[in-house]
Amino acid sequence: MKLSAEEHLQLGRAAIGEIQRLNEVSVPRVCFHFSPPPEVDASELGYGVKATYWPKLERMFADLQIDGWIDGAGGEFGFEVWEEVLPTEEWLQERLTQMLNLGDDLEHELQGWTYEPRGGPVVSAAPEVGVWNAATPEGEAKIQQLIQDAERGHNAEEGE
Repeated sequence: MKLSAEEHLQLGRAAIGEIQRLNEVSVPRVCFHFSPPPEVDASELGYGVKATYWPKLERMFADLQIDGWIDGAGGEFGFEVWEEVLPTEEWLQERLTQMLNLGDDLEHELQGWTYEPRGGPVVSAAPEVGVWNAATPEGEAKIQQLIQDAERGHNAEEGE
């Protein structure tokens, strides 16, 4: 389900309200989640820096001048943009526009963002994205399982 800009704003404002109540002191981090293009066989996009959109993504991300980084497995997992920031309403207005434009330019869908402070609880403004905090044993186990599943799928595609 593709969200409108207004729906992203509403979810973001609700998430910021939750974040403010947390009164977190750990390193604040936000992750924007992008899915691959819905009309494309995602396996054709490639993985990691071999993904067909990666060079364009790097150029566009550099132009945004965000103090953050790109993370992405590619293929059916799309990519993520990370930033160390404590979200505010002003930040949301600026960054949401940038991320929606980035997704549109790359023909990837912005699924939303999550607040994932190191060691703290996850707050989601991305309704269709499952996020597990790696700082918990359950989260670490789930993340490792997803990585193993992705590697098995990628190796099967490569014929290994």
